Amino acid sequence: MDTLMLGLLRPGNEAAVASYQVAAPTFMVLYSLLMALTVNFMPMAAQMRLRGENDRLGRGVTDLQRMGACAILPLAGCIAAFSEVLIETLFRRDAPGAGVALAILVAGGYWSYSAYLLLNTLAGIGRTRDAAIAVVAGLGANLVLNGVLVPLFNLAGAALATVFATGVTAVYARHRLAAALPLPSLGRSVWAGALLGVTGFTAGTGLTGTTIYEAAPLVIAAAWTTAWPLFCMLTLWCKGSCIART
Repeated sequence: MDTLMLGLLRPGNEAAVASYQVAAPTFMVLYSLLMALTVNFMPMAAQMRLRGENDRLGRGVTDLQRMGACAILPLAGCIAAFSEVLIETLFRRDAPGAGVALAILVAGGYWSYSAYLLLNTLAGIGRTRDAAIAVVAGLGANLVLNGVLVPLFNLAGAALATVFATGVTAVYARHRLAAALPLPSLGRSVWAGALLGVTGFTAGTGLTGTTIYEAAPLVIAAAWTTAWPLFCMLTLWCKGSCIART
């Protein structure tokens, strides 16, 4: 939808459409990995529901969201910091604005993970209507937000529309799931993950201005993107966080 709206709202701006077609498929690689983390949860949710393990299922969904915040957000911050070098390495071409769009899409990756997890859970426990409404709400929000943000921010507006719309789907899906299952609060996990993500992004952006980065940008980007998320998870483990053990 984003590419279509870019073409409709920015007529004659083929370069923006082409650049977005670089950013979006690159994000889809990460999105596919996020979906793979939750693809088996639908049959598990159905079995637990049939056994009457509603409390355990609710705790499991929340724990997975907590874990996702502490694992995905630091990784997303690092990838966003080096989005430009990632685009250049993968496509070997100049794509103005694609790096910014990719950074925004990756930063919203946690919403994608949460939405897919919650939609699978709703479908697994038989609340398919709620899942469908959540998807339709997200599509409607995407359409409206594209109409507002694309004329203002071009590629970045299309990416922001996708992120916010996915957030609408995730929030509504969790709201409806809470009506069927006892869901504990997410607590401080999302804020902790967001802080770690911002720290990883800020430090990564700082690295891009160093001479060592200029000498080997891909190596530095890969090293930081690997080291920072691992450091975050190991720190949580050493502090005895149940999220890390999950």
